[in-house]
Amino acid sequence: MLRLRCGVLIASIVGFWSLGTNAKADFIVNGDFSSPTTDFWTGFNAGDNTDIPGWTVDTSPGGGVQVLAANVSGPGNGYGFPTVPVAGEQGLQLLNDSLGGLTQTITGLTPGDYTIDFYIGARNAGDSSVSLFLDGSATPIGTYTAVGDGNSGSYLPESLTYDETGTSLTLDFQGVSGTPMLQNVSVTPASVPEPASLLLFSLGAIGVGFATCRRRG
Repeated sequence: MLRLRCGVLIASIVGFWSLGTNAKADFIVNGDFSSPTTDFWTGFNAGDNTDIPGWTVDTSPGGGVQVLAANVSGPGNGYGFPTVPVAGEQGLQLLNDSLGGLTQTITGLTPGDYTIDFYIGARNAGDSSVSLFLDGSATPIGTYTAVGDGNSGSYLPESLTYDETGTSLTLDFQGVSGTPMLQNVSVTPASVPEPASLLLFSLGAIGVGFATCRRRG
């Protein structure tokens, strides 16, 4: 019985550490817009909720979006494209015939703080802006601007922490001006302990568990 109790104690500690190291999982589906694949660009209209996995093309502001291939860049093709933050990934332009938006709702969350990360860029020269609305709010939590050079500028990383009080979170990205690009969207828990801290805690707890079991033995 004693050995069983000690085994359960140690297994519980190891399980806690494993849970903590895996809890930083990204809740967003298709945040790099790698699906659907395209050789150049593919346009999608407002209300489309099937062709970009995980995402729905927003009916407000009413325009569309385009998925652009990673190799659509440089002068000569008339389609400047920001450098992708991770090689081989596609990007999404919040513009088709007119400025558009994209939404995704995450369910099954635990209330708490979440980190929302994404990259923005500008396909053409000049300012391009994106607003982010959360949980159906009529006021954006922020508007983010990138400046393009008309050739192949860079994406800019953006990050914010949001206190979700419910069990679902809706993200709504809307194009505001220019030729705004979106990439690498992710939502992760904001307060997960780092793996190194969890490891130290677990090793200490295992040591205490062994010592307790020895004394009881």
